[in-house]
Amino acid sequence: MRKKIADYLFEISPSGSYTSEIAYNVKTTPTNVIGAIRGMNSRYRNDESLMSLNLVEQIEGGRHRDIKLYRLTDFGKEIVESMRDTKKRF
Repeated sequence: MRKKIADYLFEISPSGSYTSEIAYNVKTTPTNVIGAIRGMNSRYRNDESLMSLNLVEQIEGGRHRDIKLYRLTDFGKEIVESMRDTKKRF
């Protein structure tokens, strides 16, 4: 799930997206998206979350400050590009 989310955020980069939109595009539930991005003790370990790994960051929602948007960090973009390059070689 983390890889699918990172791939989706890479595709829309440099824009960010909110939880339900990410969930719709990677075909999962918003709860799974939150777990993969921020961690959720029961299903997704906090130390393996995309935010803890510095691959995804939370940004301001513009006019709607109560909405949490997520986007790939520069480091996250490098990792996704590296994974895609590796996949092309094999």
